[in-house]
Amino acid sequence: MSTTDDLQDYLDRAAIEAVLVRYVNSNGRDDFDAMAECFTVDGGMGDGPPAGRDGLRERFASIRSRSLPLWQVDAIHRTQHLLTNVEIHLRGDEATSFCGAFTTIVATRDNQDIVVQRGITYTDDFVRTPEGWRIRKRIHDLKWETEGDLVTRHVYS
Repeated sequence: MSTTDDLQDYLDRAAIEAVLVRYVNSNGRDDFDAMAECFTVDGGMGDGPPAGRDGLRERFASIRSRSLPLWQVDAIHRTQHLLTNVEIHLRGDEATSFCGAFTTIVATRDNQDIVVQRGITYTDDFVRTPEGWRIRKRIHDLKWETEGDLVTRHVYS
């Protein structure tokens, strides 16, 4: 590989990792438009047909309300997502990535604060678009989940 190829490889990896980080940070801010923008116009999640950005935006916007019965909670107050162990494999204008995510959800059940923690992996197919690297397809795989009492809930702005 030439120095130019090495530099392009580094820039592509950094751009892909930035999309991964933007997705989880947007999720923590409930910025569902920004989450959808991480995908290609015809992108999708899971094994079903691609939903496209509009369908993904709609899916993301309902994620909190869909999660309430899942965890049997009355309200979700805050979420935080941290990425780990990012692997990126480049193939020209396409790439795959695999990473772990550790998610913490602060919620209320029966007037009691709880915390739900989840270990997730994301397996993504990326493609270079005129907008930059975007996720064409994402597989979200829950590996484990636990919950417990929340010792203190602080909300900082």
